Amino acid sequence: MIKISRKQVDAYEKRVDAGIRWLNKNKPGWVASIDTRTLNLESAGVCVLGQLFNGFWQDVQDVSDTTTGRLLSRPKAVKLGFAEDEAEKEDYDLLTFIWAHKIRALKETF
Repeated sequence: MIKISRKQVDAYEKRVDAGIRWLNKNKPGWVASIDTRTLNLESAGVCVLGQLFNGFWQDVQDVSDTTTGRLLSRPKAVKLGFAEDEAEKEDYDLLTFIWAHKIRALKETF
């Protein structure tokens, strides 16, 4: 069994919350387009950005960040909880779990 620290969970939650704020600003209504049953942050086609923009790296480089006017870079995607740098599978599993949990909670508010 893998141990995950509260500090690690908190850090991931902060990143996902930042990603949610970014999506709310840059892709209003995004929540309705996410299928949490297939969501997998490790897979470019079914990660959050993959589901919204038809593939993570195919199209994410063409996604404008309205806060900066620049295209979304990989470091920014990591900072916003959309990706990991040199991650283990367990890191992506945790990130997927947090995204799915928060998306389901957002969908309940509609």
